[in-house]
Parts: sequence; structure tokens; C-alpha cells
Amino acid sequence: MTLVEFWASPLAFDAWSAGTTMRAFRTALGPMSGALFDQRLYRIIG
Repeated sequence: MTLVEFWASPLAFDAWSAGTTMRAFRTALGPMSGALFDQRLYRIIG
């Protein structure tokens, strides 16, 4: 499964990552996925 998310700013991303909704999502998904999260951050160049 691949999830792609877009954030308006790094602060918005940090707020979401530290929130209870994201923690609950990872807690529920972890046992089903069988792998660690690959959380890469990209930015537009040019």
C-alpha cells in the first residue's frame, strides 16, 4: 500500500505527525503492514 500526502508547510506536517490521529493510524496499521514506515520528505526544486 502506498500513501501520498501533500502538506501546505513543514509546520503543518509536523503538527499532523505529532497528533493523536496519526498515532492511532500507525498503531492500527502497524500489525497489518509487517514493515516499518518509509516516511520520505520531498521538496520541489527549481
